[in-house]
Amino acid sequence: MRTVTPFAILLLLSAAVSGPRVSAETFPPEGFDVLSGRATHQIEILGAGIFLTVMDGPTEVWRGNPYPYTASGGDEAIDTVMTSMNMTGSVGPFPGELHLQGAPPESPGMIIDTNPDPSDSYPAESFFDIFFEITVYGTPMGDLTIHNQDPLRMASVIHTIPPDLVLDFYEAVGWIPIGSYTPRAPNAPLELLPLPLYYPDDTLAGYLLNGTHSPEPGTFVLLAAGALLTLRRTRC
Repeated sequence: MRTVTPFAILLLLSAAVSGPRVSAETFPPEGFDVLSGRATHQIEILGAGIFLTVMDGPTEVWRGNPYPYTASGGDEAIDTVMTSMNMTGSVGPFPGELHLQGAPPESPGMIIDTNPDPSDSYPAESFFDIFFEITVYGTPMGDLTIHNQDPLRMASVIHTIPPDLVLDFYEAVGWIPIGSYTPRAPNAPLELLPLPLYYPDDTLAGYLLNGTHSPEPGTFVLLAAGALLTLRRTRC
């Protein structure tokens, strides 16, 4: 069973008020999406307790060109890679940072058309298998850096690229044992949360219990075909 945080419930209520996107749209060509976002997690640090983690900052995603893909009812898909994440905020009462781990490993994903109408690629299934690192400063145990060894699956149904401000958020749905890790298998069975977290010496540090990652109001930068386009969105 998925654990839904209060933050996720607020987003669902916002989506119900705003209503779905109504215009037909197809996937864009290869490019980068850069957007501000908020990551909200609950993590347990063994010997210290359970903490609410709230981080804000930019995330960059590379997406490839659409290609034929019919396994989910639509007619195309896009391969993606989360290329950077630089967030700062709090882990309970302590300041902290959230980043991707250095490559390798990468944090790959896919966006999959689920609409049988060839003129409209949405709604689409989107997921990333993320390798992350959290640093917590000033705890009674000193400064702590923890990371995951098996990829965390964050998934969402999205209605546009880049994701919509209130309709689309990514929820932690499980983790994939590294021995069976296949980034091109969006419907593969997942282990249930919690996700084990480790110190740099690979000893067990604790667990990620749940989480969401949502776009926030602000400037979205789309890079495609050598062009730069900046859009500003606000909530309706």
